[in-house]
Amino acid sequence: MKNLFDDLFEDLKTVVGELDTLLEGPADDAMLEEASELFGVALPPELEALYRAHDGELDGSNVLFGMPLLGVNQVVAAWHALRERFETRSHLPPDAVSIPFGWVREDRPSTKWIPISEDGEGRFLCVDLEPGLKGRTGQVVAIDTDRHEFRVLATSLENFFALFAKLRKDESFEIVKNEESTTFVINGRKKIEKYFEMLSHIDGLPHGAPPFATALTATETQALVDWARSLSNEWIDILGSVVNLKNIQPEG
Repeated sequence: MKNLFDDLFEDLKTVVGELDTLLEGPADDAMLEEASELFGVALPPELEALYRAHDGELDGSNVLFGMPLLGVNQVVAAWHALRERFETRSHLPPDAVSIPFGWVREDRPSTKWIPISEDGEGRFLCVDLEPGLKGRTGQVVAIDTDRHEFRVLATSLENFFALFAKLRKDESFEIVKNEESTTFVINGRKKIEKYFEMLSHIDGLPHGAPPFATALTATETQALVDWARSLSNEWIDILGSVVNLKNIQPEG
């Protein structure tokens, strides 16, 4: 039977030909069952298929474009680490921001954010199994626990890999790797070394969502404007670094 993983990576393999040599073998069924029980939710088919094909990557491969693909045991460790980041909180801080608005729940941390990657400094790539009202179950979210920023990258794991396969083929986006670091070059000029900063320069996110899906209603837009006007200049500068207000348009 064909594994869904083959479809997930079909495009990606066309631009990263050595991908199979950078990945571990399949995860043990018992490990997947134990992880699912710990998380309190059944693993979605895409995520299960991924780990039934490859239990993460060989050390240092960083196949997720500068971030590692975690093995199941590492996923469990990262899940605990993410929980510890919010250990004393039953609610997220008031400056928590979902990008786009409403896609990630901002009221409390979720035990159903399943990390597939982390940088060891409080930033995680997660499959979100408990999204906000406008989100999609299984969406891939970049979580920065220091900035309290939750950026939806794609509507599914499949679209996440399709996004970066597309970027690898895009002449305006280049990934330059050497033994010590990864640099992202935008439009041949802007060089970015931080993975999470690079994400804010990708247009058309979340990948896989129709353009109208991220639109705000008139009421939501007015609430956002009122909130922005209440901020200090310092916070307005910070907000401008993570939110492109030009893309905020009311529905209808």
